[in-house]
Amino acid sequence: MRKVFAAYAALAGTGLLVYSLLPGSLLASAVNLGVGSLAPLAVLVGVHRNRPIRRAPWLWVGAGCTAFLAGDAVYAWYERVLGLDPFPSPADVAYLAAYPLLAVGYMLLVRGRQPGRDRESLVDAGTFTIALALLSWVLLVRPTFAASGGDLLDRAVSMAYPLGDVLVVGLLVRLLTTPGARTASFWLLVSSSTCLLAADTAFQLADLHGASLPQWVNCLFLAANLLVGASALHPSMRRLSEPAPDTAARFTRRRLAALTVASLVAPGVLAVQLLLGGPLDGWAVVVSSTALFLLVVARMAGLLARVQEQAGELAAMARTDALTGL
Repeated sequence: MRKVFAAYAALAGTGLLVYSLLPGSLLASAVNLGVGSLAPLAVLVGVHRNRPIRRAPWLWVGAGCTAFLAGDAVYAWYERVLGLDPFPSPADVAYLAAYPLLAVGYMLLVRGRQPGRDRESLVDAGTFTIALALLSWVLLVRPTFAASGGDLLDRAVSMAYPLGDVLVVGLLVRLLTTPGARTASFWLLVSSSTCLLAADTAFQLADLHGASLPQWVNCLFLAANLLVGASALHPSMRRLSEPAPDTAARFTRRRLAALTVASLVAPGVLAVQLLLGGPLDGWAVVVSSTALFLLVVARMAGLLARVQEQAGELAAMARTDALTGL
């Protein structure tokens, strides 16, 4: 299976390099579709050859890759063959369908890795997701709604993309905060979602400011799909869906620092807007700050309960003879 993975990596890397050197043309679209079709095929091969304990998460993620590929095909037909650039179009239906498909796949992976209830990781994931949602609202969603001159459908479709990113990244953060094996397949999947988030953000910012889309953004979209295929083909993907030990995630200094930064996003956004003298997102900051505060309180309550439980266990051990049990 390692030979199959190496062959896929070489073919995908070569195709991505060729695509990066091509200008926007019919040939570029053909290369994008040809190379991109490797990803859903690789997912099917990986599921068949690696035989993970749970096949459903990978099939959902593969369906998300297929939806992105279908969107590229429809968009290329409109732009390269018909010479049209409609918005919204059937391509947007396929693109937007990919986000819930990926989200379901990530959610099933999380459930497979953590069969028990891990409230601490859930609270941490919620904290990061709310901070990201606030940044997405301030930088993308509200400006897109304000600048859009189209009808309500145009605005709704434009705003659906950053919201889809928040959905996928929120579940990806949930996967990151869940105990379990951090294999090569795991990090390839994380890299795929990172490329998707970066590409979507760059695309939306370019569209918002009327700038032309650089080719590297298109390459990031293609890389996001190809990395999913690489994650499914890697032999370590079998361990990715295995149940983790029934223990809560460790509360490390790194996680504490990340939670601190996430909690400071709301006041930081308000401070920057006050300094720049721009429009204030008062209600968005109020709602997100309240939610973050409640999540932090819930996290501290969970830690306190765990400390008290461990103190009780230590006290019982101190009063009990290990040999006789008396």
